[in-house]
Amino acid sequence: MSAIEIAELTEGSILDQFLLGRNQDELTSQDLSKALKDLRDRYEVRDLLAHYKQNDRLAQIANRSYHHSNGFDKIVLEETGFLALRLHVWWKGFSNIDSDIHNHNFDFASWIILGRMQNTLFTEAENGLARTRYRYDIDGSLEYSMQPECDVHLKIQFISEHAVHSIYSIDHSVVHSGDPNIVEPTSTLVLQRSRPEMSNLIYRAEEKAQESDVDAVSCSSFTSKEVAEKLNRLDRMVAGEVG
Repeated sequence: MSAIEIAELTEGSILDQFLLGRNQDELTSQDLSKALKDLRDRYEVRDLLAHYKQNDRLAQIANRSYHHSNGFDKIVLEETGFLALRLHVWWKGFSNIDSDIHNHNFDFASWIILGRMQNTLFTEAENGLARTRYRYDIDGSLEYSMQPECDVHLKIQFISEHAVHSIYSIDHSVVHSGDPNIVEPTSTLVLQRSRPEMSNLIYRAEEKAQESDVDAVSCSSFTSKEVAEKLNRLDRMVAGEVG
C-alpha cells in the first residue's frame, strides 16, 4: 500500500470511503459484499487492524463491543447511520460452542480474514429439527431480551464452505448457524446494514429453551485495554506469529 493510501486510511473512516454518497436505505447484501471486496483489494488486513488500534479510537470501539453468547468476541469498529463495520473473533474456533440457529435484523457481508467458516441455512418446515422460536430484541445499551413465540421444525436447506480471504453475504431473512466442528481460530470482518423495523429470531432446542432467560439481560462491554490486547493478538495471528 502506498504512503498516500496509508495516510488516507489513518485519517479517515472506512465506511465513509466506501459508502459515502450512497443511500443507506437502498443498500442490499450484494452492495455490502462489493464494498468489502473493494476493501480487501485495496488494504491488507494488518493495515486495517493498525488503523483501529490507534488510541483515539479505542474507547469508542470498546463501549460498543462485547463477548457474544454465540461464542465470539464482537468488536464494533465503526458505526454510521444504519451501517456498521465489525470484527467477529472465535479465538479457539467453534469447538464446544452451542451456537443458536438464528436470522438477523440486518443484511451483512463477511470477509474471512483468519481461519474458515461453514454456514448451514435452514427453513421452517412441517418436519425436521424441533425447536422453540424466540423473538430477540437488543437496544443500543447492549441490553437484550428474548420472548418465546412457538414451537417449530427446521430443515437444512443448504451448507456452504468459506475459506480464508473469501467473502459471502447473507440477507436478514435467512435462518442460519455457524458450524460447531471447526477447531482453528477464525475471524471475520463484517459489514452490516441494519433493518431496525425487522425482528431477530432465535431457534433453540428444548433443553436449551428451558434455560432461556426472557427477561432483559445486559452485556458487559470491553475496556479500551482489552480491545487493544485483542486487536494486537489478532494482528499477530494474521501475521502467523501465534496460533
